[in-house]
Amino acid sequence: MPAHFGAKLRQLREDQRLTLQELAHRLGLTSRSHIANLESGRDRPSLDLVVRAAVLFGVTTDSLLRDTVPVMDIHAASVRDISAPGVDAARLGQQVRTLRQERGLTQTALAQQLGPAGQSGIAKIERGEKLPSLERIVQLADVLGVSCDALLVPLP
Repeated sequence: MPAHFGAKLRQLREDQRLTLQELAHRLGLTSRSHIANLESGRDRPSLDLVVRAAVLFGVTTDSLLRDTVPVMDIHAASVRDISAPGVDAARLGQQVRTLRQERGLTQTALAQQLGPAGQSGIAKIERGEKLPSLERIVQLADVLGVSCDALLVPLP
C-alpha cells in the first residue's frame, strides 16, 4: 500500500478544514472511523475511495498513490461535490488492453514486467473480472507509460 496515503488524506482534509465526519459524508461513507483508520494507516483504501478522494480534492490519483510525491506538496485544488461513480472494472480493463496492445506487448510480456502477476491475472483485469491492487495500478501505469489517472479516472 502507498505508505503516505493516510498522511496525504489528512493533509487535504485539514487544508480544507473538514472534520472526519464531513469528509466521510462527502466520500459517501457512513462512518468517520474509516477515515480515521485510513489517516492512521490502519485501513487500506479501495481504488474507488482513492478516485473519489482525488476528484473531491481536485488532485491526481498519482499524487495520492505515489510515495515519491511528498505529503507537504499535496494541496487541494478545490473541494467539490462529487458523484464519482468509482472505478469501472470493464473500462479499466479495456484501457489496460488498449495500452498494452499499442505497446506491442502480450499479456505474458506485460505480466513478466510486472513481477509476480501472471498472465491469468492480467487477463482477468483486461476482462474486467478483477480490479488490480493499489500497488499493481502504480506498476501498470509505470510499465504502460501513463499516469494512474489515465487508468482510473474516466474522461469527462
